[in-house]
Amino acid sequence: RACASDLNRTCSNVRHGDGRVRGCLFRHRAQLSAPCFERLLASEAARATDIRLQPRLMQACLADSATFCPGLPLSDGRLTACLALHKHEQGMSHECTREVEQFQEIHVTSIKLDPRIAKLCRRDVARLCDPPDVHFEFGFLENVFDAEGRVLQCLKLKTQQLHSGCAREVHRLIRTTVESFKLSAPLRAACDSDADRLCSADAYDDIAYEDDIDERDDDDDDDDDDDDDDDDDDEVKDARTVEDDDGSMLSGSTRTDTLLCLHHARANVSAGCKAELFKRDVIRSQDVDFNPQLKSRCSSELASLCAHAPHGGGVLACLERLVAADEQKVGADCRSAVVQFAAMASQDYRLVPAMRVDCVGDVSRLCGEITAFGPAQSHVTFSGRVIHCLRSKRSEVRASRCGEAVDLLAKLAAFDIRTDRRAVLMCRQDMRQHCSRVRPGRGAMFECLERHRPVLTRVCTALLREHDSLASRNVEYDGALRAACSAEQAAFCARVQPGDAAVLACLQAHL
Repeated sequence: RACASDLNRTCSNVRHGDGRVRGCLFRHRAQLSAPCFERLLASEAARATDIRLQPRLMQACLADSATFCPGLPLSDGRLTACLALHKHEQGMSHECTREVEQFQEIHVTSIKLDPRIAKLCRRDVARLCDPPDVHFEFGFLENVFDAEGRVLQCLKLKTQQLHSGCAREVHRLIRTTVESFKLSAPLRAACDSDADRLCSADAYDDIAYEDDIDERDDDDDDDDDDDDDDDDDDEVKDARTVEDDDGSMLSGSTRTDTLLCLHHARANVSAGCKAELFKRDVIRSQDVDFNPQLKSRCSSELASLCAHAPHGGGVLACLERLVAADEQKVGADCRSAVVQFAAMASQDYRLVPAMRVDCVGDVSRLCGEITAFGPAQSHVTFSGRVIHCLRSKRSEVRASRCGEAVDLLAKLAAFDIRTDRRAVLMCRQDMRQHCSRVRPGRGAMFECLERHRPVLTRVCTALLREHDSLASRNVEYDGALRAACSAEQAAFCARVQPGDAAVLACLQAHL
C-alpha cells in the first residue's frame, strides 16, 4: 500500500512473482517516495534475518548449505553470512554463488540490512562513525560519505578499533565483498560513471596500461620531472607502477574487470571515485585476509614464519620484517608480493595499520603542517610526506609502537627503494637515467645512486644525504652494508644492540 503510486510510476510493466517487483523497486530506490522507501527497507531487513523469506536463495543453496554450513539456524542471518564466506570455494554451485551475490548487492547498501552487524556493532557505530569525525580523517575531498553504505564503510575503515564481536562480523563482510566492485555501495556510487566511461572493452584499450613491477625496474613512466612536488598525474602513474600487482588482486581478474580497470585508470577518474579507491586501499591494507593474492603468494611463509604474529596488521608487519631482514626462507614470489604491497602502502601513513592507529598523536604534533588541511589539492594521498616527516623526526616520536612502525619502514626502504614512495618520487629520473639495469633489493639502488652522486639531480642528492644520515646511526638502515656484512655481523656483533652506530663500530673493530 505504501508503494502503490511508486509501483505505477517505476515498475508498472514488471510481472509479479519471483521477487521481480521487489527487485525493480530496489533498483529504483532513489526515485521512491519516503514512505515507500522506508517500507522497502524494513521488508528487506526482515528478509535478511531469515533465509526462508528468500525462496530463490534458499532453493539455490539447499545442497550447499548442508555441505558448507551444516547445522546453522535459518533465522538469525548466520546461514547467509556463512554462504557468503564460502561462495567462491571449490564445490559451491554456480547457482548458489549467483544468488548469494545478488543478495549481497542489495544488503551492502545499509547496515540495517545486515542483521548481525546491526546488532553487534551498535556501540561501535555510535562511538566511531559520527560523520564529521570520519569526514575529517578522509577530508581531502567533498563528503563522499553521503553515498549509500557509508556506515558499513566506516566500520570497514576502522577494523582495528572495533570490539571483538563487531570486528569478527566486519572482517567477514570485508572478506566477502572487497574484491567486487558491485559489493561496495559507496565505491559503486562514486565510480559508476567512470566505469561506464573508461571500462568498456573499447575504452579500456585506450587507457595507458602499466605492467606489474618486476625485480629489475620500478618505473616505466615517461615523465622526467625531478621536482618532489609532483602533480596529481605523476602521483597516480607512479603509484600504479609500484601498486599494480597489489591493485589487481582480484579473483579471476581480467582486462575488463571493473576494479582492475579503475585501478589502472586512476589518473583519469573523477575526484570522488579516486577518493573511494583510496579508501578501498585503506580497508585492504588492514589484514592479509583482505588481500587474497598476497595471502596466496605468501601462504607457506605465513604458515611457517608468521603463524604467531598478531592478527591483522601484525601479520603484514611480520612479512615486512622478514623481507627487510633479507630472510632467506622467504621465497622470491612472496618477497615480490610484499615489496609491491609495501610500495603501495608507502604513499600514505593511513595505509600502514600500525601508523594509522599508533601514530595519531605524533602525526598531529610533529607533522601537523602536512596533515592539517589534507593532501594537496586534487591529491588523494600524502605522497609519502607524512612517513618521511616521522622518519626525519624519529627522535621526537613518543609512542613506542609508532616508533617501531617508523623503524620498520625505514629498514624496508633501505632494503628496497621501491618501498619508499618519497624516495621514488625524488630520484625516479636519476634511477631511470643511471640505474635502469640495477636489480632492486639489498640496497642495490642506493649503492648505484651513490656511485653517480656527482651527477644526480638536486632533489635526489638531498634524499641521499638523508639516507646517509640514517645509515650512519644504524646499520639496519643501510641495506647494502647489511647484505654484504650479514655473516660478520652474526659472528662478531650478534649481541650488539643496533643504534648509535654501535654495530658499525663493532664491525670496524673486527676488520
